[in-house]
Amino acid sequence: MGVKDLIEAAEETGFKPYLLTKDDHGTRKVEDVEVESVPLYAFCLCV
Repeated sequence: MGVKDLIEAAEETGFKPYLLTKDDHGTRKVEDVEVESVPLYAFCLCV
């Protein structure tokens, strides 16, 4: 499963695409869709 699959799933469901990473944080644009990169530790603190 890659980023393109994530974008496709986000478009089908209407959710914003998030990508959990080891330590990268930021936003990147892939195929005119903004994908938010969130470190796993930050995600775990918010849950």
